[in-house]
Amino acid sequence: MLFGQNRDELRRFYVESWRKFRDKAPLQPLEALVSEIIAQHPEYHPMLEIEEQAVSREFSPETGQSNPFLHMGMHIGIREQLATNRPPGIATTYEV
Repeated sequence: MLFGQNRDELRRFYVESWRKFRDKAPLQPLEALVSEIIAQHPEYHPMLEIEEQAVSREFSPETGQSNPFLHMGMHIGIREQLATNRPPGIATTYEV
């Protein structure tokens, strides 16, 4: 498993990847991927720059909030599906 089962560890990985990207520090491939997705979402930057806020914040659909970690995770999942063409044919379908 890439991140483990712990929500806080996953969120800290996003925060740390973004910090390293901003500091122009060397990135591991997964950190680079996460940072690229974060860069596409400037609306999440302020939240990710305050670690404890990013880690502890609850996102409630009942109050109209979407979960930025879920959203960015979907981007990563879709990229992985396209890169591996799983399910078969998805890459071709996406290109059309």
